Amino acid sequence: MTKTDQTRLVWGVGFCIALFLWFGTQHDSSEQPAKQSAEKPAEKFVLIPATFDEIAAVIKACGKPTKDHPQELQAGASSEGRALVYRNYNTELWFYRGPRSQQWMLMNSFVANGDDSLSVEEANARMPCMHGNLQDHMRAPQNEEERMAVERAKTVEENVGERTKSFR
Repeated sequence: MTKTDQTRLVWGVGFCIALFLWFGTQHDSSEQPAKQSAEKPAEKFVLIPATFDEIAAVIKACGKPTKDHPQELQAGASSEGRALVYRNYNTELWFYRGPRSQQWMLMNSFVANGDDSLSVEEANARMPCMHGNLQDHMRAPQNEEERMAVERAKTVEENVGERTKSFR
């Protein structure tokens, strides 16, 4: 395993741990008292599920990637990861599909064969073929459709979790 592979593995494991911890904070706790406020509380950042297969969209817009390979995730048995490397744009895109998103969705982007993470804006700038259509899925919902998609994804995740517990 090369140093770059080891670094990516560390990033992947770290990402999966962060994803696991984030999912754990999304469950409501009846033990905590509800805060009453006259103001509408600011919406917290949540994982917005993809509404279409983003891998297919990237390949359609930018062509076949230099490398397309599964990406190991430690986010549960029903989760998958996949990475597309576009050397001509010096960009690697990591995608996720699982209980929180039935469609492939962009989770992270990196400098190709490097350790440096890129923001969605930077990835869009490096990949003009995408016309700025790469989306950041870790944000506050922007409309009612996104709020409903987040709620549906939570329900699916809870159901998958319950089924997993029943197999133990």
